[in-house]
Amino acid sequence: MKGYLFTALTTLMFLSLFMVTYYFFSNASLTSGPDISAEKTASIFDDIETNLAKLVGVNVRVNNSDYTVYGFSDRVPAQTDIVASVRNYSAFLQSTYSLEANAALAPDFTALSSSTQAVSYMIYPQGYSWGYSNLSKKTLLFKNVTQDAEPQALDVKFDYSGEGISDLIWLEAENFTLENGVVVEDISASDGRYVEDFTLMSTTVYVPLALNYTLWVRSVSDNSPKAFKVEVGGINSSLFDTSDPEATSPYFKWFNDSVVVFNMTPGDNVIRVYPDPASGTEAIDVILLNATPVDLPDDPLDMPLDDPFVVERTLGGNLSFDLTVLFANVNYTYSTQSLNRKGQSNWNFTFNDGDKAALTVGDPVGGGKSYSSLRLSVSDSVNGSSGTINASVTFPKTEGEVFVDSGASLAIPGRLSRADRLWLAKG
Repeated sequence: MKGYLFTALTTLMFLSLFMVTYYFFSNASLTSGPDISAEKTASIFDDIETNLAKLVGVNVRVNNSDYTVYGFSDRVPAQTDIVASVRNYSAFLQSTYSLEANAALAPDFTALSSSTQAVSYMIYPQGYSWGYSNLSKKTLLFKNVTQDAEPQALDVKFDYSGEGISDLIWLEAENFTLENGVVVEDISASDGRYVEDFTLMSTTVYVPLALNYTLWVRSVSDNSPKAFKVEVGGINSSLFDTSDPEATSPYFKWFNDSVVVFNMTPGDNVIRVYPDPASGTEAIDVILLNATPVDLPDDPLDMPLDDPFVVERTLGGNLSFDLTVLFANVNYTYSTQSLNRKGQSNWNFTFNDGDKAALTVGDPVGGGKSYSSLRLSVSDSVNGSSGTINASVTFPKTEGEVFVDSGASLAIPGRLSRADRLWLAKG
């Protein structure tokens, strides 16, 4: 009996000694363990920076290796109410998130919480900015704010792959290069003039899209022999016979080629008009290539038709520019090493649903400091069209750090107080 009692008391003594030893060991470990407050504070900043970019809908990247390249991924127009979202997020930070983080957070989102104030993300040290006239983001600007810095290249990918696009090419005959031929004034002609009695008409036209175009010609019809062919990008049309044996006086009429479909090659294409040898005096008012079926009135008062895809290029400079636009039915690409920085180059799109987008590169704002810039404007009032833009801007390599400033800041008071910018990109 004494042996059993001795064994039990010895076991309890060792258990008590183990528990006391473990208690002091645990407390010693806690007091000597690493202090992670600084890492925690840094994580709070990183967390809020990431959330802020998502709320606004913009992502920014910086690569400062052989060249300094700033990349922007953005949505236009804004899909959400950014002002309301930012205000709600700021309230969340100062209440729920502050309690979770056990730190008082003081965010300053002044510009991002205003429904009217312009937002400008400064790009350091290049002296450019990326931003919006207001947070509806219906006008997006990449703007030069100094006369010194110029990017070497702009690369823009504009994704409206949910929207269809069409195109038409309207050419007044009097603007062709003529061999022989007479320009005739006539109030019934489109733009008040047409061409007759030519042996050859020719011009070069820029075709933006790889679409199937139908050829239309507005010509004078009368009771004399009138016939001609139109060559478009090396493809010959059917013979147009515009004579009317029963006509008592000349009149204007539209004719279309219902046999040949012109699958155009994007780029510069030559158009020539050849009279038929058996023809008399040809008369041409308008040459039209249209990618959409259309009912054309013979009355010229409704002409020319609106072009849903208009390109106006100003070359002669040294800005490298690459553009890709994705549509539901076709893609558009354009590349040049010689865009004019101080001129205007424009791309205007009217989608099949009636919404519009306009891209201007070069000097889009006007005035002395906006050259080498970019402006994208959208109108989504018809069908709520929206899309994304991915842009990269290349500068010579910059020594030291480069930044894209969000314009927002955060302060954390306390034992490890900190106040800093919430950079969109920093490196």
